[in-house]
Amino acid sequence: MKKPKVYIGYVHGGTVTHGFSFSLLRTSTWVGAEYVPVVTPLHSGVVIATHRNKLMNMFLDSGCDYWLSADTDACWSPEALNKLLAHDVPIVAGHAVGMDYDNDRQFEAILDYDEQGDLLRRPEVGKGLTKVGAVGMHFTLIRRDVCAALAPGKVDWPFSFSTYRNEKAQHSQSLGEDATFCIRAKLKGDFDTYADYDCPIGHIKLGVVWPEGTPLDPRAPREMGVMLGESQMNARYASHLPALMAVVEATTGPILEVGTGLYSTPYLHKVSEGGRLVVSVENHEEWFAKAEKYASENHRVLSEIPQEPERFDVALIDQDPEALRRGSLESLRPRITYAVVHDTEPTANAMYVWGMFLDSFAYRRDFQPPKMPWTTIVSDTSPVPEIP
Repeated sequence: MKKPKVYIGYVHGGTVTHGFSFSLLRTSTWVGAEYVPVVTPLHSGVVIATHRNKLMNMFLDSGCDYWLSADTDACWSPEALNKLLAHDVPIVAGHAVGMDYDNDRQFEAILDYDEQGDLLRRPEVGKGLTKVGAVGMHFTLIRRDVCAALAPGKVDWPFSFSTYRNEKAQHSQSLGEDATFCIRAKLKGDFDTYADYDCPIGHIKLGVVWPEGTPLDPRAPREMGVMLGESQMNARYASHLPALMAVVEATTGPILEVGTGLYSTPYLHKVSEGGRLVVSVENHEEWFAKAEKYASENHRVLSEIPQEPERFDVALIDQDPEALRRGSLESLRPRITYAVVHDTEPTANAMYVWGMFLDSFAYRRDFQPPKMPWTTIVSDTSPVPEIP
């Protein structure tokens, strides 16, 4: 079956959080994706409703099958989009909550009608896929036919702050642009709105607020405490992931990680859960203790490079101290098909001592994200795959 194309469009006020950036990166490159992603940011400033409408029109012009609206104060696990797609309903959102810090309590971000017909925050948490009155656009999947019904010329400004007239109670209430969209979708095309309470979404505020009862997932960003429990995160440390993922997806054999990391180790652990052998090697006691949490039958965590298996399809070279990386690659060269080498930008050469060594391989491809550390894939035996 052909995978649907999902337009991952978001508006932002000029900056985005690390947790959002990290979630977006994994969603758009995840090996288990049941979709083809198309990512589009749109700078909105404070005029968010206007730019949501612009983004919807850009989605319609893209030809994609679904629009995933994701707010930049949200974070999520890599499986979240697959979960929403599986429902194939007009509008469906993941379960997010807000936080009342003054009273130390959570409140629902999902709305429903009360007995009087007012659209209010749901007082209780549902189970699984639940039909609701309206949802925010924090992490919401919208089918193409919904947006087509609300396109320009059919509905003016489907996203807009509005006054909702409750005829039953004979009074009005003010609504945000996202609730207005859900109401207009129902009025225009009888499109229902749903929430998936089994798809938790983090809400980034002072920390990350997850719905109560959300199982701790080491792959889910916590903004101030992500993945392996670090308190400070930097997206620079994840600049090698697209290159690593490209090589992992192009191969089937064992994987060696020389130097564990906040991003690579959780990703490779996910790969190991599919039955593939992963060996992570870490010589720092503190980092070894963090990586050891991922040890399993198919994911070995060791303090030195093992002699078995004799050969690895992929070796990630990302260890500390940095000066050891060239020596590790030289000794592993006869045993590997591909090496993924992090921090290969010219300005890092003095620290990593690569010199012309990487040019000695038969095949080489450099991944050069702007203003980020570079990654180089090399091989003596096989052409290097394209990096998306």
